[in-house]
Amino acid sequence: MKAVILAGGRGERLRPITDTRPKPLVPVLARPVMDYCLSLLAHHGVTECYVTTHYLEEHIRSRYGNDAFGMSLSYSHETKPLGTAGGVKVLQEHLLGEDAFLVMSGDALCDFDLTRALNFTETRRPT
Repeated sequence: MKAVILAGGRGERLRPITDTRPKPLVPVLARPVMDYCLSLLAHHGVTECYVTTHYLEEHIRSRYGNDAFGMSLSYSHETKPLGTAGGVKVLQEHLLGEDAFLVMSGDALCDFDLTRALNFTETRRPT
C-alpha cells in the first residue's frame, strides 16, 4: 500500500514556532506531528510513502531520510506550493495501477482506523 503525506505548508498561524521548522515537525508530546502520521500509516500496512515538501524541506529530509517506521520514503519537492490536488497530481505516475492509496496531511494528528476505512471503500466499489 502507498501513501502521500502533504508536508509543504508554511504554518503561518503557528508563527513564530514555524519560523525555524516546518509545521509537520512541530512537537506534540515531545514528538513531531509527522511521527504520528508515519506511525499510523505503517501500522495500517503502508510500505511506500511519498512526502510532498516545500517550506524548509531539508529539515524533513534530514529527520526521516529514505526510510522511517519501516516504510520507504520518497520526496517530491514543490518549488511553489501546489495545494492538495497538485501535490498528488505530480505523483500520478507513481500511484497509477494502485487499487487504492492514502493521502494524509503531515500536520494531522489523528488516530483513525485506516484499515477499516479502506475495507469499507472496497466493499462499495462498483464491479
